[in-house]
Amino acid sequence: MEFILEKEIMMTGNEIERDWRERGFGCAERTGEPGEVWHDLLYDADALFMVIEGGMEIDIAGLARQPESGEEILIPAETVHVVRIVGDIPARWLQGLRQM
Repeated sequence: MEFILEKEIMMTGNEIERDWRERGFGCAERTGEPGEVWHDLLYDADALFMVIEGGMEIDIAGLARQPESGEEILIPAETVHVVRIVGDIPARWLQGLRQM
């Protein structure tokens, strides 16, 4: 399984939200503290992630990636993955599921 780098985005939060909604995705801001881990995440729909601040590692089938701020990652529907907050500061990211 490969990560799908949709594109690197240089937009404001409102522009990103508008772009994602035009593409059929929701858009919500999430936060996490250093060391937090969410295991075995699974969504019925495609998911987009974008780090705004701090560090995040996304692991799909043993392949881990730490996306840069502004890098959009697409996780296909029905793909089990793990999300870890890495580094010394809290992380903020955008997350959206494809609307059915």
